[in-house]
Amino acid sequence: MNQTVSLSVIDLMGKLNEGIGILFSLKIKDKIYELIYWFDNDNNFRLVVDQDFLVDFQLNDIYDYDNLPHLVRFIESNIPNKDELLIHYGLK
Repeated sequence: MNQTVSLSVIDLMGKLNEGIGILFSLKIKDKIYELIYWFDNDNNFRLVVDQDFLVDFQLNDIYDYDNLPHLVRFIESNIPNKDELLIHYGLK
């Protein structure tokens, strides 16, 4: 991700469908997008981004985003410890 990017947690949604959901504000350059990052105890994850992100990056689906691995690493480096969250919510 070559652009100026910042990430802020808006809401730790907690336990959601046997995983943990976190709502983020993602700022890329001067535009702000909301996204939900969900993960579970089996290292599965899902991302849901607002429609503006898909339009701005000319995507049909977030999973088509070329920088998705970088985005996921960036998200994971900016959240509380995943294992601790899973334990806290009784999922581990």
